[in-house]
Amino acid sequence: MFRILFKNDKDSKWVYFNTYDTDIAKKWYKELYNHNKLYEDTRFTDWPGQDKKYIKLINKQIEIINRYDRVIDTFVTNCTDLNLLHTHFEDLRGDVTEGTKWFNKAPKKIKEAVEQFNILIHEYESQKRGDAATVVVTFKNRPRQKLELANYNDFTFKWQFGCVYINYCHVGKNMLDIFKDKDQYTTDVPQTHYSSDFMIKFGRGINWFIHTLRRIQIKLWLNKKGHTFKKNSFGMIPVAKINLIRSGLNHRSYKDIIETLSVYNKIGTIQCLDC
Repeated sequence: MFRILFKNDKDSKWVYFNTYDTDIAKKWYKELYNHNKLYEDTRFTDWPGQDKKYIKLINKQIEIINRYDRVIDTFVTNCTDLNLLHTHFEDLRGDVTEGTKWFNKAPKKIKEAVEQFNILIHEYESQKRGDAATVVVTFKNRPRQKLELANYNDFTFKWQFGCVYINYCHVGKNMLDIFKDKDQYTTDVPQTHYSSDFMIKFGRGINWFIHTLRRIQIKLWLNKKGHTFKKNSFGMIPVAKINLIRSGLNHRSYKDIIETLSVYNKIGTIQCLDC
């Protein structure tokens, strides 16, 4: 079990989670237990009352980067193709472990602007898709571990309310988002590693009909690309579930729970209660 401190400028609340009894969940929990300092702690997407001005925020990062070196030849508008915008990040950042020569030589402020540019694009995409409320938490300098073949059986896109999933920790977009966005530009990078980073989904659970329909659509899409589900790690790996009673959130509908948590906009800390 672990708990996460949701907070704002005036208040805070501990939310508890039970780790699943699976091999990959135990390995992920060990990474969480040994996690480094929080990196992303304000990545709350599609929460009621939290209206981020993504176009303005993304353009601000472009301005910072272009003052150093004019390498992004566009600014974001309501009509901008966000799929194409992703390619700018990939070209600048390069592989997550090595990076491009440009990125490696850039000052710290510019590297941070490039990383924030990517994060904001992901958040804006999620908002435009109408995805349910999520929280993404990542850590500074966290190690990445290689997934084993058996772990690919754990990937799913049959989302559950309050479920914690291992976050995609590669440069680019995960395969499911590429499919949903009909992205013709972003490089296909199936997930091969995991880290302590995670995402919590607070949307209503996916029913069997919608899941089956999407599975058929994805299979047809992958067949055209000459891939398979296992090879492409479609979806995410679930590793924990919210404990509503311990969190004081029992006897509420999922909408009530989201409304209760929507007043918070930052993750204060994470505490592992056993190991």
